[in-house]
Amino acid sequence: MSDPTTTSDARHWERVQALFHASADLPDDARVAYLDSACAGDSTLRAEVEALLAADLAGDSILDRDVAQVARDVL
Repeated sequence: MSDPTTTSDARHWERVQALFHASADLPDDARVAYLDSACAGDSTLRAEVEALLAADLAGDSILDRDVAQVARDVL
């Protein structure tokens, strides 16, 4: 039998990712309107999506760095 907490967490994370991908390339005003509708008052969901959007805008992803820089950071 599956753990309902894990299943629920996985579904939640899938929802966060879907909302992020659907809104990431929208202009600011359209993104706000989209998230208003899609998050339907769920402030936790909205905050998680907005945190991902902010991180994406900052461009500080390990995937954006070159291999040598990542190696220096890890070592």
